[in-house]
Amino acid sequence: MDTRYANTIINVARGEAIPPPYGKVNDFLTEPGGDPKVRYGWKRLKEYFEVAARYNDGHWRIPGYLDGVKLKNKRIPQPGQSGIQWCGIFATWVWIKAGVPGVYWASPGIKGPDVKIIAGFKGIGLGDIGVQTGGLVHHFIISKINGPPDKPGTTVETINGNSTYQGITTISRPLSAFSYYYTLDSGFFGVLQKMYGSRRRSRARVVPTLERLHLRTHVTAALLGPGKASVPGPGSGSAACALPGAALSGTQTQ
Repeated sequence: MDTRYANTIINVARGEAIPPPYGKVNDFLTEPGGDPKVRYGWKRLKEYFEVAARYNDGHWRIPGYLDGVKLKNKRIPQPGQSGIQWCGIFATWVWIKAGVPGVYWASPGIKGPDVKIIAGFKGIGLGDIGVQTGGLVHHFIISKINGPPDKPGTTVETINGNSTYQGITTISRPLSAFSYYYTLDSGFFGVLQKMYGSRRRSRARVVPTLERLHLRTHVTAALLGPGKASVPGPGSGSAACALPGAALSGTQTQ
């Protein structure tokens, strides 16, 4: 994980898991004085879809879409499935809110200029998005690693959207349960970090310096390069919490 974002990712995710045990979106609670049929925090869930999966007013006019986020025990319709599972959308939203540039949920999968997909769990770090597969597929934020990160028996603390009661929960999982994970790797930033970073220098001084160098180089490349970089387009109208690739397809609940 790019060290510029890890701590902020964890803080954002943990904030969404408050109040425990089901967080800021769930079907267990009811808004004070509100309709018991209406999902607690439904406007926040709507924001997850709009920010991470690029939903807009046109989506919410489709029959069943608004009810899918607003009403308890409902989901946005998805052909052939019980409805859209939004764990990956939540995890992507967390990355975006933490300042990760250019990422979005691509129905399925997370896309972005510095996003990498790593099979297994070796090299996993704080702030990465882990994926557990099986009959259903689940995405979650890695918020704590309780031991050596290269040992299958090591457990990790994970923050999970679309969990129990369609809530946001904190759950411990063994690394052996992971199929793969998403991480961030800005190769050029890593080179700068090796060149200019030092254990003897304060991170508060080193990181802003590296970011300025990183930005300056990207601006220079854009001015001198032969063409313009393409901007990734939005995902499709539906967004299942599923793996890329037919052999790894599926949907998720906790």
